[in-house]
Amino acid sequence: MGRETIVEISGNRYRYAYDPERQATIYKGPVGEAPPIGEEEFLVWATSQEMPEIQVDDLTGDAKKYAQMIIASRGPNKGRVRASKPKVDRNKPGTGNAAYIWRMVAFGASPNPRHHHLPILADFDIEAKDHDERRKTMKELDVIVEQIMATIPLQKQYGTLRWGHAMGYFKEE
Repeated sequence: MGRETIVEISGNRYRYAYDPERQATIYKGPVGEAPPIGEEEFLVWATSQEMPEIQVDDLTGDAKKYAQMIIASRGPNKGRVRASKPKVDRNKPGTGNAAYIWRMVAFGASPNPRHHHLPILADFDIEAKDHDERRKTMKELDVIVEQIMATIPLQKQYGTLRWGHAMGYFKEE
């Protein structure tokens, strides 16, 4: 097991440890609380977690419209971020922008480590005629991404936690 990290989220402190063998960050529970069951059973692997739920009712306008396009609409994951990028159909306006928004939300919120890779080519899905229009639209969509991410509790933003640890934003004990 790698070194343990303490993450402070809204005044609460949580313990994480990185397991290099499994290449996964393990959530070990609140600081100062003994696990209610054995340590081995208590470990919750990020990859076994569900995609976070988006509180669509807290959003308005375009943020609400795009949030509805990037969540599962049926089944047991209804209301949660989709596990895969929505299909881009150039004949349906908004689908490319929704794909960009999904990728940025998945980067920060998905428990799947594959989604934590830098989204370098995500803007290629944005509906734009040229590079300048794509950059302008991307800035507008980034505001929507921030609004959507604000509905997801930080402890459910697995990519944010993983990158925060990698960048040294969390203090270590």
